[in-house]
Amino acid sequence: MCWLGQILRFLLLLSSRVVLIGGVICGAAAAWGYYGYQRIGCHPMFSSANIECGTVQVMSAEHSLAMVRMFAPYQQQLRDNQTELMLYAGAVIIWAILIELVFGAFAIMRRRRHKRDLFKGATHIKAEESTEPL
Repeated sequence: MCWLGQILRFLLLLSSRVVLIGGVICGAAAAWGYYGYQRIGCHPMFSSANIECGTVQVMSAEHSLAMVRMFAPYQQQLRDNQTELMLYAGAVIIWAILIELVFGAFAIMRRRRHKRDLFKGATHIKAEESTEPL
């Protein structure tokens, strides 16, 4: 049954890390999209000759427009269920953080216990060596 616990631990840690990595990637994509939305005037379709735009601003504006095209079909569902979506996403991310913290705390306790047991074993052997007659 020990291997079943190891598999369960692996799957829990894997799922929590996938959720956390996905959250970071989605947050970065949202920040990049917002940056592009602020500079939508730099998009070649909307730009005028008097606006100075660099390649980063143009690229972020293009990516922002691509994100809008991707989410536009689902805009009404996202708007209607925004509260539930944010609640569920927040709960999943908090749950993933708690899994990481709990397993991290168990790993620290296991390492400390292992070091303590090694130290006890070394002192016990040293104590036996000192009581042996020469």
